[in-house]
Amino acid sequence: MVVEFIKIQYYSFTEFSLNLRQILALEFVPVGHVIVKFQELMECVRTDMVRRRLPVIKLEHWNQYEATLNDLPRTNNSVEGWHRAFSSIISAVHANIWKFIDAFKKEENLSSIKLSQLIGGQKTATNKKT
Repeated sequence: MVVEFIKIQYYSFTEFSLNLRQILALEFVPVGHVIVKFQELMECVRTDMVRRRLPVIKLEHWNQYEATLNDLPRTNNSVEGWHRAFSSIISAVHANIWKFIDAFKKEENLSSIKLSQLIGGQKTATNKKT
């Protein structure tokens, strides 16, 4: 019933649909303003249709305002990329300790080479999607 109500409101009222879309952008609002902005956006929603509860995750953990201002990555894609590359070095789902140690040695050698290249002024290759 609630989903159907929201769907009807979304397609019938432009202010409602705009406010709903703006909720997704709250991660880019300064932490101290998020709650006030959220309350403003929720004014067009019937209060009996919304059950408010405390947030599960602290605002500081999901808010991206400072990260955006400081041009920091918003995801952990670089860590996931490293993990994928490291897993391909191991090439086993359940590697024994010796394969794991060998993989760390290879990773250390690769990191040392990359560091030497950076110190020497060589640009690193990136696989950024455009």
